[in-house]
Amino acid sequence: MIEKLWADSEMDIKKIEEVKRPAAIGTPEVPKHPEVVGDSVAVKQDVGWNREICALLKLDEEGSARVNRFYSELENMGFPAAEVHGHITLAHFHDIQPDVLAHWTREFLADKHSFTVRFSKLRRLGSCLVFLVAESPEIQRWFDEYHERFDAYNDPFTSREGGQYTAHTSLSCRTDVEVDEAGFERLQRKFRPFSARINEVQLSEI
Repeated sequence: MIEKLWADSEMDIKKIEEVKRPAAIGTPEVPKHPEVVGDSVAVKQDVGWNREICALLKLDEEGSARVNRFYSELENMGFPAAEVHGHITLAHFHDIQPDVLAHWTREFLADKHSFTVRFSKLRRLGSCLVFLVAESPEIQRWFDEYHERFDAYNDPFTSREGGQYTAHTSLSCRTDVEVDEAGFERLQRKFRPFSARINEVQLSEI
């Protein structure tokens, strides 16, 4: 059985008052509440104009539990864990009209289904970012297709044109507290490869 892919928010996102800005010609009318498209996808839109919006691939319950063990291990070692747990960022938009983005996201997801990602590597970028590398040909296909529109609104690390995107789940993102070499080696010794399912996509204001 092919699992349905739902794009809905499980996070506590504060509703933003609608900004009265003239709509561009051809701007689609998009409801502000969850809506099922076909029988595949629902998108929750609780984001405002002129904000940063991320498209997040959410890990299933079992995958999130595995990642949470690393968050606990980091905190036990005295390092701050990432604030938003158990996701892979597909895009990070700046200054984009949210109803247009929600419309495109809904259109993009209309024929999509859940898939499996493999976490087989633990990496560190500099001394501040530790992350699990997510491996799946499906992620790259999603990334390329999703960024066919609005790629220029992404930051350099998530834009397709920038060429720096690496699908990953962050463990520690603070730049003011370093994960030193000894701490990283300790995490590596505890790491065991695992798989997770992507069964939810959400648009999240940050």
